[in-house]
Amino acid sequence: MIDGETERGERLRAWEDRALGAIAAGAPLKEVLEQIVCGIEDVLPQAIGSILLVDPDGVHLRHGAAPHLPPAFVAAIDGLASGPAVGSCGTAAYRRRAVIVTDIDSDPLWADYRELARASGLRACWSLPVRDVGGQVLATFAVYYRAPRAPRAGDLAQIRNLVHIVAVAVQVERKARLLQASEQRFRKVFADAVIGIAVADAQGRFLEANAAYCAIFGYTEVELQDSDLRTVIHPEDRATVQRFWDDLSAGRRDSYQTERRGFKKTGELVWVRISAAAQRDEAGRLVQVVAVAEDITAYKRTLEELRQNQALLRMASRINRLGAWAVELPSRTLVTSKALRQWLAVTRGGIRSLDQAIAVFAPEHQVMLRQAVEACAGTGESFDLTQQLVAADRRPMWVRILGEAVRDVDGRITRVQGTLQDVTQEREAQAQLRLLQAAVSHLNDIVLITEAEPIDEPGPRIVFVNDAFERHTGYTRAQALGKTPRLLQGPKTRRAELDRIRAAIERRRPVLAEVLNYTRDGKELWLELAVVPVNDDSGRCTHLVAIQRNVTERRQLEERLRGAERLEAVGQLTGGVAHDFNNLLTVILGNAELLHERLGEDPQLAESTAMIADAAQRGADLTQRLLAFARRQPLDPRPMDVRQLIQRMEGLLRRSLGEQVEICFQQDAKLWPALIDPGQLENALLNLAINARDAMPNGGRLTVETSNAYLDADYAVRHSELKPGEYVMVAVSDTGIGIRPEHLGRIFEPFFTTKPRGKGTGLGLAMVYGFVKQSGGHVNIYSELGQGTTVKIYLPRADRADPAAAVPTTSLRGSIGAEATPSQQDEVATGATRPRNDGRGGTETILLVEDDDLVRRYALDQLRALGYRVFEASDAAQALDILRQHAVIELLFTDVVMPGGTSGRQLAEAAVKLHPRLKVLFTSGYTENAIVHHGRLDPGVQLLAKPYRGVELGRRVRRVLDLEDGKRGA
Repeated sequence: MIDGETERGERLRAWEDRALGAIAAGAPLKEVLEQIVCGIEDVLPQAIGSILLVDPDGVHLRHGAAPHLPPAFVAAIDGLASGPAVGSCGTAAYRRRAVIVTDIDSDPLWADYRELARASGLRACWSLPVRDVGGQVLATFAVYYRAPRAPRAGDLAQIRNLVHIVAVAVQVERKARLLQASEQRFRKVFADAVIGIAVADAQGRFLEANAAYCAIFGYTEVELQDSDLRTVIHPEDRATVQRFWDDLSAGRRDSYQTERRGFKKTGELVWVRISAAAQRDEAGRLVQVVAVAEDITAYKRTLEELRQNQALLRMASRINRLGAWAVELPSRTLVTSKALRQWLAVTRGGIRSLDQAIAVFAPEHQVMLRQAVEACAGTGESFDLTQQLVAADRRPMWVRILGEAVRDVDGRITRVQGTLQDVTQEREAQAQLRLLQAAVSHLNDIVLITEAEPIDEPGPRIVFVNDAFERHTGYTRAQALGKTPRLLQGPKTRRAELDRIRAAIERRRPVLAEVLNYTRDGKELWLELAVVPVNDDSGRCTHLVAIQRNVTERRQLEERLRGAERLEAVGQLTGGVAHDFNNLLTVILGNAELLHERLGEDPQLAESTAMIADAAQRGADLTQRLLAFARRQPLDPRPMDVRQLIQRMEGLLRRSLGEQVEICFQQDAKLWPALIDPGQLENALLNLAINARDAMPNGGRLTVETSNAYLDADYAVRHSELKPGEYVMVAVSDTGIGIRPEHLGRIFEPFFTTKPRGKGTGLGLAMVYGFVKQSGGHVNIYSELGQGTTVKIYLPRADRADPAAAVPTTSLRGSIGAEATPSQQDEVATGATRPRNDGRGGTETILLVEDDDLVRRYALDQLRALGYRVFEASDAAQALDILRQHAVIELLFTDVVMPGGTSGRQLAEAAVKLHPRLKVLFTSGYTENAIVHHGRLDPGVQLLAKPYRGVELGRRVRRVLDLEDGKRGA
């Protein structure tokens, strides 16, 4: 069977190759389709193939190829319209998916065509639509059988292979027809064009010329082919045209346009405007030149006539509806038109002389006007002034005064005449426009005005942008004008929002939107915009005005806020889980310790209990990291000299990173002290160093840098929970592979890691983030692929009143051991130093308050084993009853988080009132805000963090009992 399938596959590929070869050779579509049908009939025994082509209307199906179907059947289905129940092919074309009919006699799709199929002896038909890349159905490919039949495994796959070839053949044939039609249209346009078009070879010899070109010069196309383009040019202009041609040949230019004289065949002079464009081969060599010639002889004659009448036209253009004036010389009599007198509301005798006319102008303008008139009368110098006058009705008006001299035949000036035009409204409009332009130019919002059309490609042109456009986008006004707003769009611009804007513009409705655009240098630019259509006096929309506000910073701030809220939610969940988890770990860890001590004589069992204890301790470390991220761990901040802390870590860093990594330290000699928990800072720095090492698998350089920093209010606004002020900056930089941009936004999330499976927990950076945030600081990360990563930690500066920072009393050596393995060093947790059991117990009386039964039983056994007398309670109410009944209780050992609404802290406060000398030791796996505020353990509070071992419990209880009365711990 396998060999048979292989043979069928080989035969099918042979038919595919044959069909593709025919397509490439330009064979007729029918011939190609028949080869494909024969191919499917060859590989599917008893199959009868058929291909129907979809008409351009997208509905009707036409015969394509079916060499072995009965001719009557082919003729009957030719022109069939597709639909929801039109046999197999019509339905497949309608549904745009395969239709498999295994028995035509019983299938409802063939209800209207069953008799036709029976008459042709057809009982089964499988039909697949043939679609182009856009999903449009081009044809259907069907196989018929003379008996009911369902597809076997692989049958449809083989048909689909040939369906792809059918799609290629149909599309190639359609493109060929379109190309042929396009060429025919071009030839018709060339022949019927009303302007002259000619094609010449690289030497300038005519290859073709249309009828319009021949008509300009009076030659036939055959006569032109015996000459070149330059023979029809006037001899005096041939040198200029030759220079242009030499530039085309040398590649110094690709086109030229000029207006030159030419000769018709009859010798008549003709003016032509010639536009020539070069066509070059792939090497840049000139192949041919296309020249367009336009007969401008009539235009040149008209231009000459216009030039002769220029003086008359200039004067006529200045005369308007307001009127004209003239001063006769040498009498200086003033003559005004009727329209001018009506405008000034004076009678014919009201203003008779030049002096009377000048007197109606504002005093500050009279001297300038008189000088202009006198100069025009003396030297013929014309003038154009805009000045203010007071009309007869006392209205102040701005007028434009045009004047020029009139000479007699001897050249003497006999008159000064001109026009006077009211420009008051224009002046007011210009003043308003200048005010508006000044206001718009000083706006921080972008103002962009475009034409209203075209909405489709290439889009409406920009006709105005204000200064804010240049500031926000980086494009100059010159670069924007004439372009479309699509200039600012980019890969992430949302198509749906653009479509919504377009729909509103098409309806000529205002629209509000928020769009992601891009600056000239490719940076993201979020714009909140309002687009308003502007109509002219006739109500036709002529322009679109867009007011755009740059909301990029707001969007970034919102994104950061969403990230902070997401981390806060994860932190709250983490803290709640850690409480219950630490209770379980306390029991597991403590009992594993007891078993290990009692089974010490059995090495195999002792090893098993050690494994349990180690696994529990790893769980405790993991929980501690989660609490660090959740900002729920108690911190012991103190003024620290960060330089000394880093110096003490140098040996550990060099051992942890190995010889392949070069370590550089850049310390600010005048570094401020930082208010920080030193042990947590050491853990954070080691985490960052280990991450940097893993990012440099082939070695590199790690740089630890410290400096003083001031984060201002503007920076604080962009970063939630950050207060402006003075900080100590610690930066850890590597030269590693960098972090992908899409990962940077999640890098501080717990359990998110870019390391391979098993190489990291994803809690290292989350712990660093939580510790720094809980300390009142700030952390930021910068990374570039292939360049490296820098993590900057900003620690709050210690109060100036604090004493000088002391050398740290805790170190990582006490937390993870001097010989920590790389896997242990990877994303180190902030575990507490494990104390040694000094073996001392006591006989004091202790009240144990713990709501978890297992933890309470474990702690009770441990304390009684050390000799203490112990009372136990499961909640605060029961504990207070015991305190009231017993006068001698020296230590209250209580959980912080308990049911019933009363916390361990509240219980301790009530207990101390009953027993003033009572000492208090708290325990918790999740402190909330009962004994920890602003990330710090409250002064005087003694806390044993869960999970704890028996030795830790005994040592801490003994230490608290031995405290002086003034430091009882409540």
